[in-house]
Formats: sequence, structure tokens, C-alpha cells
Amino acid sequence: MSRETGPPPAARRRPTITDVAAAAGVSVSTVSSAMNGTGRVDPATRDRVRAAAVELGWRPRRAAQALRSGRTGAVALCIPPERALWARWMRESDYLQQLTVACAASAIEAGLLMLLAPRPSGAEELARLDVDGMLLLDPFRDDPVSAACAAAGLALVTVDREPGRDDGWWAGNDHAAATRRALEHLGGRGARRIALFSGDEPWAWLDDARRTYDDWCAARGTGPLVRTLGMDRTVAEAADAARTLPSDVDAVLALPTDAALGVRAAAPGLAVVSGVDSTAVAAAGITALDLRPTELGEAAVALLVRRLAGSGPGPVVVPAELRVRDQPSAAVSFGTNSSSR
Repeated sequence: MSRETGPPPAARRRPTITDVAAAAGVSVSTVSSAMNGTGRVDPATRDRVRAAAVELGWRPRRAAQALRSGRTGAVALCIPPERALWARWMRESDYLQQLTVACAASAIEAGLLMLLAPRPSGAEELARLDVDGMLLLDPFRDDPVSAACAAAGLALVTVDREPGRDDGWWAGNDHAAATRRALEHLGGRGARRIALFSGDEPWAWLDDARRTYDDWCAARGTGPLVRTLGMDRTVAEAADAARTLPSDVDAVLALPTDAALGVRAAAPGLAVVSGVDSTAVAAAGITALDLRPTELGEAAVALLVRRLAGSGPGPVVVPAELRVRDQPSAAVSFGTNSSSR
């Protein structure tokens, strides 16, 4: 059976500010003032203009608003891996996925757009992002991104503190307190010599944990034993490192994501605590530090909104939790949940 066809309907023209002005019986400048809350517009006229805009389905273009206000209404979230590894880290890290979702949801609730971007390599690339502010995960000492943002006058909030710097514009965990709690947990389970598996990135998280571990060992008269893992093959490298540990080591605090899985696979007789919780770590029944990435993302966005509004700095410290999986009862909180105002 044939179907009668005719010429395709004309594409519907996108409404313009001129259409809204004609529908409301006002000038184009009055529409602009009414929609942006600027100038002196009679309340009844403003209501009429906005009703006409809704009826026609017209909204002010974000780019035009940005030209008037000097703001784009967008922020960027940058995570630390090299560009070649960036996408894989996002796919494989529960921590990054939860943090990213929390940042995006919080940005939307604050009326902002959020871009997900690799670290800008310089001032030119930073300018191309065209955002009002940036969230930077795991900055390192003398981080060039921090310097570039300062030079450009771009609002920056970091997720975790930049080593050697504390201007208050960061949200993070108390990693020293978290490390002490993990070590005390292992010691309470009878561990006499605990090895630390750390990572090869210059982050405050790893630095704070290493100092706390060294102090803990010194206080007990035991020699520290540290293995540094590459952050891109943590399971395999942790397994290799576990196989070479001296026989007097009876526990491991494995900081990098999923490194504890490698320890458990290679040396099932060793007690182990993971420095980052994940679905795989939980499924393996391994005790872990939950850094609470959802709360961190929410806190970081809220702090960036405060900075954009000209309010005072943080920091905001989100308490980590020890998820004890060899005891059905326990999630032990530690660290102070505080925000300087």
C-alpha cells in the first residue's frame, strides 16, 4: 500500500528576543532588562515579558549573558593522570566516578555547568576552557595549574591540600588521622611489623600517610618498610611487592586504589588494609579507608561557589571512615568535620 507524501514541513524557526518583544508589546532592551533583572522595569511589565518568553520557548543565550556579566556560568573539574591514562582512570576508579558524579550534581544544583577536562598544560589551554572556576584533584607541590589560575584570576578549589601551601581553598581528608587509625587497627589485630605500600605521585595524601607511618614505626621501635608502586598497575605491582616482603612482616597498609587486592592474591596470610575503598575491595572482604568521595565532591563545589561569591575560604575537612570487614558491626569515624568561615 502506498502512502501519500508531500513536501516536508518547514523547520520551525528558533524564537528570538525580537519575537518576545513583539509578543509582550515592549522594546528589545526592555526584554533584556526584564529577563536579566537589570534596569528599572515595572513588575507587571516584567511578568508579561517573562510569560511571553515562556510561551515562545525563548531563553537568553548563555554566551550573551556571559558578555554582559563577565561570567560563563561554567566550572571545570580536572583530575591528575597524564592524558594518555585519563580515560582509563575514570573508567576503573570507583573513587573518581563517585567524586565526579557528586561534583556534577552539586554544580547543577548550584546553577552551573561542569566541564570534565584534563589538566591544562599552560595559560593558553587554561584560557580555552572559558570557565569561571576550577576544581583540581590532587595538586602537587608548586603545582603549575595553581600558579596559572592565580595569574589568570581564576577561582580555584583543590580536592586535597596542595603540599607546602594552605590558603584554605581546599576540601579533603585528614590523611594523618586516617593512616593512624588504619595502623592501630592492624596493630590491634596482633600485627607486629607493618609494611606501607605507597604510590609514586607527589600528593599530600601520600606525603601525610608516609610521615604518619614513619612516626608510628619510630614510636614502637620498628624499622619502616616502604614499597613505592606505580599508580597505573597497582594490583600487579602490589602482588610483586608482597612476594618479596621479609618473613617478619605480618601486615600491609596498601594506599593506592586496589593495591590491597594484589597483596591479598599474592600473600593471603598477610593482614591488609586498603587506603581507598572500592567495590572490588569490599567484595574481597578487605578492610578499607573510605575517603567519602561523594561528600568530598559536594564540599568542593560548595567551597568553589563560596569563592565565586566572594566569601571567605575553608578548608573543609571530610572525615574518612575505616570500613572494618572482618567485624560485621563496624564503620569507625575519625577526623574532624570542620569548615573555617
